[in-house]
Amino acid sequence: MKNAKLILLITTMMLLGIYNANAQQENPQTVIIRTIESAKTGATNSSMMIITPNGDKKVVPLSGHNFSNYSEKTLENSVIIQQEITKWQKEGFRIISFSTDGGDIYARAFIILTKE
Repeated sequence: MKNAKLILLITTMMLLGIYNANAQQENPQTVIIRTIESAKTGATNSSMMIITPNGDKKVVPLSGHNFSNYSEKTLENSVIIQQEITKWQKEGFRIISFSTDGGDIYARAFIILTKE
């Protein structure tokens, strides 16, 4: 009986060790969302670019603004960006990095989401 318990314990430990090793070898999945919002006077159109975990690329147009409707257009764009982030969060991704830069003509954001 002691031998059977010992064999069961060793087998269980080996299986858990193999499972943990396999789990650690899996690479996390990554989504990259890049946005650029541009004044209509700029040379670049406003858009959101999404790179999926399998490398697919998607471009979603965003509204350009002039300085008289800046708040309205950036709020509309924010809703579109939020919907994209929420879609990935529902699939188990979480934001691990976020950065922005820009000035009067361009505003850029980089959002990186991962899932283990």
